[in-house]
Amino acid sequence: MGELKDAVVVFQALLKAKKNVFRQRDLGSNPVYAKKILSILEKYGLAEIYRSKRSVLVVLTSRGEEALNLASKFCEIVFGEKFPVESSREEERRFDVHMPTYLKDNPWISVQARRGKS
Repeated sequence: MGELKDAVVVFQALLKAKKNVFRQRDLGSNPVYAKKILSILEKYGLAEIYRSKRSVLVVLTSRGEEALNLASKFCEIVFGEKFPVESSREEERRFDVHMPTYLKDNPWISVQARRGKS
C-alpha cells in the first residue's frame, strides 16, 4: 500500500513540475512536504537532487522523464486535451573557438562548469 501512495505522490509532483529540471520550491510552499517528495523521487531513481546553500535543483533521470511523459499521456487520455510539458534539456553546442590544445575536448572543463563557484 505504501508503494501506491508513493506512486500517487510522484504522479502529482511530476504533473505539478511539468518540466525536466525544476527547483524544490516548484513542488509547493511547504518545505517538509517538498522534501518528502524529493526523497521519494530519489528513492525510485527518478531524479537527481543537487543542493546548494540557498536552493535545491531537481533533474529528472531518463526514468523520470519517461514517467513524466507517461503522466502527461495519461492526462491526455483522461481529459482529452494535451498536457504541456516543457523540455529543459539543452542540446550541447560546440563553438569553433581558438583554444589551446590542452583545453580542447577536455572532459574536466565541463565538470568544472557544472560545479560552478564553490
